[in-house]
Amino acid sequence: MMLVGVALTACQDTSPTPSTWTVGELHDSVGLTGGHQHLECADCHEGSTLKPVSSPCEDCHLELRDTVTDPNHLERAFSTRCVECHTSEAWRPAFFDHDSLGFALRGAHARLICADCHPVGQTYSGLPTDCYSCHTPDYEGARPDHLSLEFGQQCQDCHTVFDWRSDVFDHEQTQFALRGAHVGLACVTCHAEGYSETSTDCIGCHATDEPRDHFGPDCSVCHTDSAWTPSTFDHEPSFPLQRGNHRDYRDDCVACHSDFSDYEVFTCTDCHDGEHERRETDDDHDDVPDYRYESEACYDCHPRGEEDDAEEGDDD
Repeated sequence: MMLVGVALTACQDTSPTPSTWTVGELHDSVGLTGGHQHLECADCHEGSTLKPVSSPCEDCHLELRDTVTDPNHLERAFSTRCVECHTSEAWRPAFFDHDSLGFALRGAHARLICADCHPVGQTYSGLPTDCYSCHTPDYEGARPDHLSLEFGQQCQDCHTVFDWRSDVFDHEQTQFALRGAHVGLACVTCHAEGYSETSTDCIGCHATDEPRDHFGPDCSVCHTDSAWTPSTFDHEPSFPLQRGNHRDYRDDCVACHSDFSDYEVFTCTDCHDGEHERRETDDDHDDVPDYRYESEACYDCHPRGEEDDAEEGDDD
């Protein structure tokens, strides 16, 4: 405990009336500043002898601390060390270095008052620091319904301390990174049934997007996650459609692929039977060894869809 003494000669040099001497005239050097500046000596020094007095705040203000009701310091078991929350300038605004506790107040927490987290009847020590302990009502009342969807109770997995809407879940850490049109979707769009065992197959979410008489469940064969159109299947290496006689069919998949469940199945004869009757086609190929009037055989000899494909192949 530090004792504050005064020199009577210094006081007498300032004023002949000790009862009107002010703190500002003598006590700046010992930290009695701010709100103390307007006090008179007699407020702290009983009698006219000005005996040394102790300087800790609580020695003078303990009675005040026990009567404060906003908030109630006694009821909430606030510390008796005034300097932990107050300065000598004024009682308000009060402060507390929450960083020293390992739970820094950031974002929305910085705007709270102590009673928001430390309600009446609870002490200020040993309180949990996990989000869920304070935000259970927020979790249980959230939309989408966190309970029915079995969301985790680690709030920080999806949220920041700034607000609830700023979700930060790192989908890159899962087996399904969000790209293209998937970026920005609300979680419940894909996780309507919960967050566990969600299918990563396109068709798992896009069954209703598949047109009637479409081609198999593997959307990625023809589409990207940027958009449904344009489709991206590169037909050129297997059978050119950007040029030649078949260019009119480059956007008409079903013209050749009549089996909607298997793209490897195709037909040439369904189109060319009307153009060349089988009898004529058979006559044209009477000199071709192992000739068959089948689509696979057509492709074997005409892999580019041109009439002279077979002749070029023979030259090779």
